[in-house]
This record gives sequence, structure tokens and C-alpha cells, in this order.
Amino acid sequence: MEKVGIISFVFFLMLSLIIASERNQLKLKSFSDWIIDVASLLMHFLIVPALQVLIVIGLLNWLAPEWKGIVPSPFLASLFFYLLIDYGWYWNHRILHSRTKLWNLHRTHHAPTQIDVFVTSRNLLITHFLMIYFWAIGFAVYVLQDPSIFLVFASIGMVLNFWGHTSFSIPCNHLFNKIISSVIVTPREHLWHHSRENSQCNYGTVINIWDRLHGTFYCKSEHPKEYGDVSYKKTVWNQLFWPF
Repeated sequence: MEKVGIISFVFFLMLSLIIASERNQLKLKSFSDWIIDVASLLMHFLIVPALQVLIVIGLLNWLAPEWKGIVPSPFLASLFFYLLIDYGWYWNHRILHSRTKLWNLHRTHHAPTQIDVFVTSRNLLITHFLMIYFWAIGFAVYVLQDPSIFLVFASIGMVLNFWGHTSFSIPCNHLFNKIISSVIVTPREHLWHHSRENSQCNYGTVINIWDRLHGTFYCKSEHPKEYGDVSYKKTVWNQLFWPF
């Protein structure tokens, strides 16, 4: 799964370097932003997967060894597990956006005033462990007899997450966009989640049905003009380790 994530990250990064407008945006990033982005990326691809094995699967091996491979894993069961986790993330994400101190745990992700593929993994380092994906994916891999189909869904979700943090939207009137945007979160929708105009929307990362179901779906044909939480003027230390 991590290999797919790395490949998709490199693919969208290469596209960004090829397209002049995207390349110029990357050049405008400050040194502190690069530190935060690279640290978050290493956390996402190296530390989090290793800790999923050590903590989640390690704990399950110790506390409930009889659960290993207990759930049959045909296509529908794997799909159900993934949809359940994705729906859990919708609420997990929405809670992090609540007007409480929990918002501080997610503000690093919304601090950038420009959106690029690096923003996908940009987070306060501890926040990675407050995301349902960290615990639930490890749990699903442990209890499913054959987690390979589930991991295909998770890999597709990772690719869509990286895509969602780019400006590579499909034209609104294109048939392909009309088909996939009825179910899948596209960059246009997720960019509005990062907008200054209306960030309290589009909490889903992969499936947009949850937002449509709960009345938090929002989209316009154009991209937002301004991004980022400009009131969040914190140091690298604050944005990576201590946001309060």
C-alpha cells in the first residue's frame, strides 16, 4: 500500500513540476513550509506504517491472537470494511474541525495558503495517531483472512487523497467528471475544504456520499481564490509538535 502511495505522490509531484503554474507555486514555499512538509511526508511514509505494525498489530497479537484472520474476506466484506472506515474518517475529520481545542490538532494541515501534493500528509505529528485510518487499517489487516482486496481499496483511497490535494480537476462538463464526482471526492471539492471562504464542508476524503448524506457537501464549478488559515501564524515547532 505504501508503495502505491509513494508512486502516486511522485506522479503528482512530477506533474506539478512539468506545469509552469504549479512549479512556480512550489518555488514560493518558504523554508519553514518545506521543513514541515518533508517532516510530515517522512512521518506518513516511514514512521506511521512501521508503528501500525508495532503498535496496532502487535497489541492485537498480544491481546487477541484468536482474532487473527477470523473474518472471511470476499470482495463485499473487504469493501464493507473500507466503507466503514471511510465513514468513520468523515466523523473523525469533522470532529477535528469542531470549534474546540481539537481544531488546533488539525490546523497545521490547513495553514498553507497554496495547495499542492505535499499538503496531503502535512499534519501535526501526533495527529497521525488520532486518525481512524491508523488504527482501523491495522485492525482490518489483522482480522481479515486475506486482506489483499481490502488493501487494494485502501491503496486507491491513498491515490485519491493525493489527487484531491492538487489542482488537477477534470472540467465540470466532462462526462467522466459527472460520473465520478457523484461518488468520489475530486480535487475541486476538496480544494473548497481548504478555502478561506468555506472550509466547514467536504469532510470526506475519498467518498463524498457522507457529505451529501449529512448536508456538508459544497462545490462550485471554479476553484477557490484563496486558501489557508492565515490567522494561524505558528513556528515550525508549533506546527509539528505543540500547537497550543
